[in-house]
Amino acid sequence: MTVPLKPPAENGPLTFQDAQVVRSKSRRGDILFTVGVILVLYTAWHVRDVLVLIYVSALFAVVPSPGCTSAIGVLAAAWRFSFSSWSWEER
Repeated sequence: MTVPLKPPAENGPLTFQDAQVVRSKSRRGDILFTVGVILVLYTAWHVRDVLVLIYVSALFAVVPSPGCTSAIGVLAAAWRFSFSSWSWEER
């Protein structure tokens, strides 16, 4: 049985029907949320191998990145320094 939705009385307390409508909408939302969470968990359980592969790939892409960037900077500075000391006139 559904109760027709009507706006609450202006500046007055909620009636029993208003409380029933709010309670039924709350239950429906709770049930839909629970079913959605169960479906997401079920899907994640079946594709967990792929999810682990994606997680490890992202980890390997992000974690060594600062070290690689600083190593490239050091190597580039050393390369510039070694070539800046050369002079074409000495050859």
